[in-house]
This record gives sequence, structure tokens and C-alpha cells, in this order.
Amino acid sequence: MSRPRTFPTPVRSLRTTLAVALAALALIPLTLAGEAPSASAAEVSTTIPVGADPFDLAVSPDGARVLVANFSDETVSVIDTASLAVTATFAVTDRPRQVAFSPDGSTAYVLVGDVAAAIDVVDVTTNTLVTTIPGVGFLPTDLTVTADGRTAWVASFGAGSLSRIDLTTRTVVGSFRLGGRGLTAAVVNPDGSTVYALDSDGTLAFFDTATNLVTRNVAVPGSGPIALTPDSSTLYVSGFDGSDITLVDTATGTTTDTVALTGAPDRVRFSRDGGTAYAAVIGNDNIGRVVAIDTATRRVVDTTTVGQDPAGVGVTPDGALLFVANSSDATVSVIRLPLAPVFTAATPPTIATVGQAYSFTFTATGNPPPTFTVTSGTLPAGLTLTAGGVLSGTPTAAGASTFTVTATNGVAPATTTPPVTVTVAPVIVPAPDRLPAPLITSPADGQTVTGPVTYRGTGTPGAYIALVSFEGDTPPQSSGPIEDAFAAADPIQVAADSTWSRTIAITPGDYTTFAVEFRRDADGTVTLENTSPASEFVSYSVVAATVPVGAAPTAPAEAAPSAGRTPATSSATNLALTGSETSGLVGLGALLVGAGVALTVASRRRRSTAPSTSATTSIN
Repeated sequence: MSRPRTFPTPVRSLRTTLAVALAALALIPLTLAGEAPSASAAEVSTTIPVGADPFDLAVSPDGARVLVANFSDETVSVIDTASLAVTATFAVTDRPRQVAFSPDGSTAYVLVGDVAAAIDVVDVTTNTLVTTIPGVGFLPTDLTVTADGRTAWVASFGAGSLSRIDLTTRTVVGSFRLGGRGLTAAVVNPDGSTVYALDSDGTLAFFDTATNLVTRNVAVPGSGPIALTPDSSTLYVSGFDGSDITLVDTATGTTTDTVALTGAPDRVRFSRDGGTAYAAVIGNDNIGRVVAIDTATRRVVDTTTVGQDPAGVGVTPDGALLFVANSSDATVSVIRLPLAPVFTAATPPTIATVGQAYSFTFTATGNPPPTFTVTSGTLPAGLTLTAGGVLSGTPTAAGASTFTVTATNGVAPATTTPPVTVTVAPVIVPAPDRLPAPLITSPADGQTVTGPVTYRGTGTPGAYIALVSFEGDTPPQSSGPIEDAFAAADPIQVAADSTWSRTIAITPGDYTTFAVEFRRDADGTVTLENTSPASEFVSYSVVAATVPVGAAPTAPAEAAPSAGRTPATSSATNLALTGSETSGLVGLGALLVGAGVALTVASRRRRSTAPSTSATTSIN
């Protein structure tokens, strides 16, 4: 519910309120000096309509929202900093003047009332009023909250007093009259030990919160809002009656410098690092501006035109956005601030391969958006870096390249990566997969077969099959049988349905057979990569068929001998013999053995009448 108002309508800001009151008391005249426009690196990107007479605003600690105190509407607007739009508006109990957040951003404290002051406590997550703390001052002018969020201080013009509010119990726990004509501003240092309070007569009091005593008074030319640098070393005192901004050293209590302006400054806010101060300024041309002050040189470095009668100012924690409450326009100006580049992605993959595509995107924050260049070293051959930060291409040569990349946007300082080394490896040709081992399905292990023997199995369609058979317990001791099979003029070939077969006349006896798949190169040679491991060994017995009287027995055809080899003589068993030859294990036979072809037999059945000499044949 609205309380009676004592000031004329419309009441625009702290400056207008106090100036009208003081003029009515014939204490000071109202004077606004002009400020010449200047070019700006930072421009208003968005203007957001809010309620009537927005006197102040505050940015949440996480930078997600802005609360705007709409004095004449008795409301607070909530601006979402991502969408830059008002997402909610909630009512407060009286005309709001200032607003502040708790350290965790969950609670807002709104100083309300133009005569009898109170603090509305608001749950920011639901935008609902939790409670109201009454009796915090008379003709309130400013609200400041300690960094730990436990204490609030309210400066009052009417009583010339400083009120202390316990935000834990939400009660007023003290009121201290500092003398003078009436307080116009106050700010507490981060540890809460000192409140700096400014009187309209230009007296800046250092108030010790432990003793509740004024420890120092400093005469300043201004009587407007005051702001404390993040390191607590310097106070910026605005002279909203037309004076410049006066700087006061908090350690010595002396004025150290003046920031010259040609207009009337209001509230001041700092970037998080304290390097820049942003002040709302009104010129006598009724044009509102925000000036950026370099706190090191203490000089104006940029000026941006905003709405009429700018008052509240707030900066997001990342320094990207500046919000300005234009009290006569019922708007909030949003300024995208110039930001030096900072890399957010600067570690590309360190390994590349000749002939294989490579891509990585360097990214950096900054306003304007930064561009990227190679500033030292060279990129790997075949790679390029775009101005947008895309490092891509197909490497053409093996080797290591070291380089640095710099992001620039015209805002100092530029940023450069540490040295980046990309090593390009040569093309690696993977070894081809070997053929899978074939399978012998007939004869079965342990089977007795009446000759001739039909060998059957499965394998890879189109591949050839080398069958190696031997008697006794000793596998071949040379590469001859395998080489003979590889060189056969009419080798066994696996059909399209993955089956193969060959019928061979074999002299009766006990045998073991294994199979190997192979392919031939264009020139007819066989290499290890074109062979398979050996199949499972199959042991079986062959008995003679009943031969009609007068018929001649059929002997197996001998395999063609390998180059450089002398065909082995035949024994009484009609097998191509290797005997005990041990000079081999060379060529492909050795390769097969080295690749895991196990030419051993764990156990062999022997016929009591079988010869003791080992014999081996290749079956094609």
C-alpha cells in the first residue's frame, strides 16, 4: 500500500529527489553541466521496457538475472540476462528505491518508501514477498549490504542517520545520527568493519561498526552516490549537483584525484577486476550517457549514449554486459562491453596422420568476437587456420610442427596459446587379415575309411585348400609338402557355398591330415598374408577295398615338385616321402610354422603292422 509522498511528481532519481528537497530548503541550487557526445567502442545493443521511474537495479551474483526497482509503479522487474527480456514483475509494499542481493543470490532486499522506509525481503526463486522489515529510516537515500549478507545499512536524509539491520533476525538493531544536514549515500566495505556515509554538506564520514563511532571526516566537493573499489582502497564520490567524481584514499582519508566530467554523475559500478568504473552521467542536453573510467589512469576511456536520466548501473560478473536504468524513459539499456579475448579451447589434438583429415576449432570469449592467427612457428604441411579459429586440412608430410595461435579483437590484451606441437605420423598400412583356418569334415577323427578317401570340408569361397597327410606320430620336418600343395597345377578350390572336396586313392594305413587355405598373387606366388592357420588335425585309418581278381591297384598322383627340389621316391605305401629330411623348414613352410601352424600330433593311433618310417604327402 502506498504511503503519502512529500516530493513533487514525477520523482526521477536520488539526484532529483534530493535536489528538489534541497532547493525547497534554499540550501543549494540545481545545476547540471553539459557533456559533449563522443564516439564509443561500446554501444547499446538492446533496450528493455520496464516499469515507471526505474531508480536502481542490481545484477545477481551468478549474473543470471537483473532486478529493477520501478519507483512509481511500486514494482520490481526481473530481467533474464540470457534472453534480455523481462520474465516477471512483482509488487512490493511501497515505492522501491534501491535493491540488493544476498551473497547466494536467493534473496533480494528492496529499500521501499519515500518517507518512512522499510526493507522488503523477497524470495528470488519464486518472486514472492517473504517479510517486511519496518522502521529502517526516514526519507531513505541508500541501501548497502555486507559481503557476508548478515547486515544491511540504510542511509536516511530526513534524520541524518545510519540504521543497522540484522538480516538474520530481520530487525533494526541500531540507528546512529552522524550530524550534518542529511545523508545522501552510504557503502560498507567487504568485511563490514567500516561504513562510508556521505552527508549533503559534503562531509564523508568513516563509521567504525565495532565502536559505532565516526573515526574520520573527509571534506569532498560531491554529495551524490559513493562507490568502493573491489580492493576497498578507493572511494568514488559522485557530485550529482554538477561536480566531477572525486577519489578518496580509504587508508589515509585524503582526496587523491578527480575524474573530470562535463555532466552530473550518478551511481558508479566496477568491473569484477576493478579495472574499469562505469558511471551514469546526465548532461545539460538531457542526454544520458555511461562513461567508462580506467581506474589505473583515472581517466574516461569510453562514452556510450543511453536513455534519459540514467541512474542505476550494474555489470554482470563476467564483464560482458552492462545494464543501465533510465529513470525518465522507463527502460533499461543493455550494453555489450568490449572484452579482451580469453581462450576457451586452445589444445588441439597433438597427433595427426598423413592423408587423414584433421580438424580443431580454437575458441575464445571477447567482444567484439576475436579473430585467430598463427603468430609463431609453422603449421603442419596441408593444414590451414581460418580467421574464425578453424585449424583443418589433410596433412601431406610426416614430422612435428610447433606453433602458437593468437586471438585478437582490438581490446588489449590479446591472448596467445602456449606453444602447440602437432606430430604428423606416416601412413600406417595395417597388415591384411589372414584367411581363417579351414575345416575338415570328412574323414572324421578316428574313422576307418575304405579307400579311396574322399576329403571334404568348408572354407572361404574362392580360396584354395592344401591338404597335408602323414603317417605315424611325426609331422613333416620340411616345407616340401606344403610348398608342393601351393604349387599344384590343379589345387582344391572352395566353392561358392563354402564347401570343398577331393577324392584320393590312398595306400591302407593310419594317417593324420590337416588343411591350410591359401590364395595366389597375380604372379602365382603365395605369401604368408595369403595363407591361413592350419585346421584341426584329423587322424583316421584307411583299409583296402576288395579288389576283383586281375584288377591293378590305383596309386595316388604325385604332386609337382617345388622348384629346386628333387621328387621324393615312393615307398611301399605309395606315398610321396620326405623321410627324415631336416634341411628345410624354409620358405612358406617356415612362415606358416612361424605364424602358428602347429605341425604336431598329440596322439596317433598306430597299426601294429604299420612301417616305422615316417612318410608325408601333399594331397592336391
